[in-house]
Amino acid sequence: MRNYQWGIIGTGDIAHQFVSQFKNNQSSISGVAARNFEKTKAFAQEYSIPSAYETVEELLDNPEIDMVYVAVPNNIHHYYITKSLQKGKHVLCGMCQIF
Repeated sequence: MRNYQWGIIGTGDIAHQFVSQFKNNQSSISGVAARNFEKTKAFAQEYSIPSAYETVEELLDNPEIDMVYVAVPNNIHHYYITKSLQKGKHVLCGMCQIF
């Protein structure tokens, strides 16, 4: 069975909750990206995530990332969901409001 690779967009409280509760035998979190690269690197180190990306575009351009969890403020969900889908990624986004 294939091991699906997740990317996380954002490093706020919701991202911390998602990653700390992530348990899946068929998936792993392999990358994270956010606005502040120093926070991104710290987040990756805290949760043993192999790759910290300087930009969301770099994360989305990685063909090994199969799906992303969008953990950013609601007002920019649409932007990152759209970008992710345009790159062929599956998307999980909580509390999403798209108008």
